[in-house]
Amino acid sequence: MNIVDKIKSLDKKQWFILLLIFLLGFGIRGHLLKYPLMFEFDSYYHARQASYILQDGIVPAKDPLAYYQIGYTSPPGLGAFFWYFTAMFYKVFTLNAPYNQALWIEFVKILPALFGALTAVALFFFGKEIYGKKAGYAMAIFAATVPAYVYRTMAGFFEDDSLGFLWMVIAFVFFVRAMKEPALKKQNIINAALAGIFLGIMAWSWAFFLVAAVLLLIYFIFAFFHLYTTSKKEELKSFVVLWAITMGLYALISYPQDQLQWVTSMISLISSSLVFLGNYSSLIVNGFIILAFIAIIALTLIKKDTVKESKTLSLVIPIVMFFFVLLLAILLTDPNQMFEHKFRPPVITSLVGEESFGFPTWGHKFNAMVIFPVLALILIPLRLIKKKEGHLSILIYFWIWVTFFMAFYKLQYTYTFGLPVAAAAGVIFSELFLFMKDRKMPEAKLGIAVFMILLLTSVAAGSYFVTQNPPSIESWPEWKQTLYWLKDNTPDKAKLFNWWNEGHWLTFIAGKQVLLDNRNMDGIAEQDYGQFVTTTDLNKAIGIIKKYNPDYLVLGGDLFMSQSSMLIYAYWTVDLSSVPELQGKLSGYYGFDLDCSKETDKYVCSGNIVPNDQFEAIPTVWTSNASTVQGGKLPLWYYTNSKKDKLFVLGPILNYTTLSRLWFHEPEAMKYFDEVYESKAAKIFKVNKKALGLE
Repeated sequence: MNIVDKIKSLDKKQWFILLLIFLLGFGIRGHLLKYPLMFEFDSYYHARQASYILQDGIVPAKDPLAYYQIGYTSPPGLGAFFWYFTAMFYKVFTLNAPYNQALWIEFVKILPALFGALTAVALFFFGKEIYGKKAGYAMAIFAATVPAYVYRTMAGFFEDDSLGFLWMVIAFVFFVRAMKEPALKKQNIINAALAGIFLGIMAWSWAFFLVAAVLLLIYFIFAFFHLYTTSKKEELKSFVVLWAITMGLYALISYPQDQLQWVTSMISLISSSLVFLGNYSSLIVNGFIILAFIAIIALTLIKKDTVKESKTLSLVIPIVMFFFVLLLAILLTDPNQMFEHKFRPPVITSLVGEESFGFPTWGHKFNAMVIFPVLALILIPLRLIKKKEGHLSILIYFWIWVTFFMAFYKLQYTYTFGLPVAAAAGVIFSELFLFMKDRKMPEAKLGIAVFMILLLTSVAAGSYFVTQNPPSIESWPEWKQTLYWLKDNTPDKAKLFNWWNEGHWLTFIAGKQVLLDNRNMDGIAEQDYGQFVTTTDLNKAIGIIKKYNPDYLVLGGDLFMSQSSMLIYAYWTVDLSSVPELQGKLSGYYGFDLDCSKETDKYVCSGNIVPNDQFEAIPTVWTSNASTVQGGKLPLWYYTNSKKDKLFVLGPILNYTTLSRLWFHEPEAMKYFDEVYESKAAKIFKVNKKALGLE
């Protein structure tokens, strides 16, 4: 058959629907293309690393812009594939044009949305192989629209996970094709091999490949036992061989990346999960010991040739899966116990938002679609009882179960639950379509209505979610101005003494060398920066600056409202009440700043009205005299800036910190620094190295 005949033989209706699903997925994600820069912070890091490939053909052995104080850092091995792969798109579609940052930013914005839309289409084939076309369409549509997955593949969310999901779903497609009817046929062997190849590519792309390995291991254990009770010996043998082909190629291709460390990491992940489960670990271990004992007895007592005819034994796996449903319910109804064990955290874990509890965000990240995984966890075991050949549903079951647990307890993992929610939708609608098949029209209409309502809910939720989550940098437009000022007005090799929040922005946009960035790779430097902005001892602050010898100091205005966080970094403990020198003083670090606008006879500062004469009298430079004392309580200091568009309120200790003394130009502190730039978001100070004795 030639190419023309192959094209003519294609299911044109199917491909037209998939085109519409692709456009739907890309259109929702592409809403953020209207913004000039990328989403989030890490996107700027990945964009910068890929830009080195576009300019020099290789990722530098040492990052030339980050962590100058520790001799810079080596880029991680895992992630380079993503940079080379995405750089290839630029080279191909620009016909090998020279690197241009503005053009590269446009690619960076488009590619995540492209990968996300393609992954939604790929999920159609996954669902089609297991449950049929209709279920496949349901999976693809919900993958295109469920907010949690849309989030990580929005235009400009340029991270390895935006691509990693695509390899995983493609691998799963070939895997289920191989395992659908286990037999050592040529096509099944090819599909098993392709599954292993794409899993290997995933291992080069993204750290989440470890969870994919765990899923396939758990699937093998449960599917093996299920097939043992329901299939012929040859099918079981073929199943083992095909699974081994996939995992063998996966191990072979990933070997240069991590030398099979994923095996020990997988074992460690499973064992550490039991520790993480705290008091429930004994329940799980004992439950599995009992279930394993029952299984061994059953396999021993029942003759091999009668196994496939044993209805009793075939119920074991569904019963075990119901045990997992019960276990999940127990774990999720007692989050306090989980937190009691988990949250004795290090500083970074406590203060990075993505490490917080995930469940409170489910309303806007999953919306009404969260009903799908709940129902699927119940329906899949029932399906195994009703349809003995449904072993592939076991893969979906544990994909849902594992990510359900992850997303519930950690905000960072909510995005991993997006595709399983879509897969669960396929499970539910496959059952719904079966229910509607031989039903009268009123019942069929009811099923169609349910589908349409949930579909519209998903589309609306995904679309609304994107509009409510603009790129982080757009929330602080003054930071953009600051970044471009640094780029154009400071030496190319200028070293910045900066906080980590804006590290990736400063390196990619401003192109400067930074002390810290969002990878949080130097805890000592983070502690020193925290001490610098919170100390009231100018000599200590100067000593810290001398230690790092930067050219410029970057202070963000948000530091006034982040004193608790900065103190945690400064003393490197989440329990500030245990720090002797802070006893009775924490309230003194109270402070905040408000945006102000001038009206006819007053200033309005975030809803607070201040008469003209009072506002004009507020000082713009540092003073030791408190502005007011409220009822004999804490003295407060009020300041405004030169443009009269900010109001600062500081407590008695915050007023004497290095942050405040520099921000408001206290003469003694300003001997060592020269303010060279001011915006509502940040101030830049040039370090007076002569005054510090550094020249």
